[in-house]
Amino acid sequence: MKANLQIGQTCLPINGKLYTKPDYDKPVIIDELPKQEYDHRRYGIPLRYKDITMEYIVKKGIPPQVQNNVRDVQAYIANLRENLNEGVGMVFRGTVGTMKTTLAVAIMRETIELGKNAYFIPMANLMDKLFSGTTEERAKLEQRLQSVSLLVIDDLGMEYEKGWVTAKIRAIINDRYNEKKSTIITTNLGKDISDRYIEGMLDRIAGTSTFSNFEGKSLR
Repeated sequence: MKANLQIGQTCLPINGKLYTKPDYDKPVIIDELPKQEYDHRRYGIPLRYKDITMEYIVKKGIPPQVQNNVRDVQAYIANLRENLNEGVGMVFRGTVGTMKTTLAVAIMRETIELGKNAYFIPMANLMDKLFSGTTEERAKLEQRLQSVSLLVIDDLGMEYEKGWVTAKIRAIINDRYNEKKSTIITTNLGKDISDRYIEGMLDRIAGTSTFSNFEGKSLR
């Protein structure tokens, strides 16, 4: 019986079609979904950014201070399928209000158009869900963060804590690195990012990411 598929749902591919998985030994996590009507909530995209696409950004007009950043993103999108297959991501680093989140969402929309899984989560929300959720809710969230083709972690560094928080972020990054999953990180941290996160995690990020540095005044 054909299933109503959900992102990250365990399923079984049979003759080119996806079915809910019975009790087999090895689960199969779907990576690509049939095209569905776009709903920003399904992907964690905030309401403010629900209509953001690269086409929208270009039509609205690109501020001079982010033209180089837009070119970086367009170059990434031009090879999007290959980047997703190889687990290549991006790191947007710079001051607040410089379109880092907007451009990250634009990449998400292109990913969704390919039929791939994508998920957006701000660091503050991630920490809140990991701290306050039930064991089942936390496990479900972590599984999704590990399995989606493209994960956007927004405002890395906004959690203001070390220890358990750093360990969780490291685990997510390590899992995605090992499984060749693409991650986009936006952060207001500059050189002090090395004071917040350990060297091994930063090495994994640097080794699989294109960096784009944002400068200038806030555009909000």
